[in-house]
Amino acid sequence: PEPIHAAVQELELSSTVGLLKVTHVVTMNVRVARSDGTFNVRDEIEEDGSAPMYVALKLDLYGNDASNHVEQFLKYCQQGFVENEDDDAPMPSYGRSNFIQLNQSDGLLIGGSIPGLQLTTQFQQTTPVLEFYQRRLLPAPLWIETNKKESGSINNKLSPLLHCHNRKGLLTHRDLDPMPTFGITTRSSNQELDATHTVFGQIQMDQDAKQFLNCAQDLPTYSM
Repeated sequence: PEPIHAAVQELELSSTVGLLKVTHVVTMNVRVARSDGTFNVRDEIEEDGSAPMYVALKLDLYGNDASNHVEQFLKYCQQGFVENEDDDAPMPSYGRSNFIQLNQSDGLLIGGSIPGLQLTTQFQQTTPVLEFYQRRLLPAPLWIETNKKESGSINNKLSPLLHCHNRKGLLTHRDLDPMPTFGITTRSSNQELDATHTVFGQIQMDQDAKQFLNCAQDLPTYSM
């Protein structure tokens, strides 16, 4: 299947509170191509029975419980601008990213793949370095949560819910992976992810989200 393109359009604060407190909401506009890979608008009735899909996913982020994950995620939501008039090389951004894979073994939909962004090993540094189109070198701190006690906080323990993949629509990131790719759970139980991934948010399960997840699960798969 063709990649699903995502564009981050809006960032706002939210006061929604649940078992894990939602501190930020990001709206990600997603379009899904036809089977022939095109997005352009045609007649209202499609001859091949398929039409591009446009949905707006609202992503709730747990900025208190998964503060480092959310901080790293938001960097790729807020980037993409030109830093100065003489610099024509934009920063890597989720606005240019793709959903690239639906893992059949665990049902994890992989998104946040930014073309031109890759891990480089040419520098001997403790912090991983990413290379963007061979024009920018960017430090990439690991997305790791710690038990460090914050000033004024009485709770210095990580919530066990950060390692509990027990429903659809959770946002998760592979531990020790410096790349900004993230996963969305498409199954109600993903216990095999608990030991290798950290949950840092969830999708608001409105009609757009349900339509998107149903579409992703119905994408054809091929074997060689």
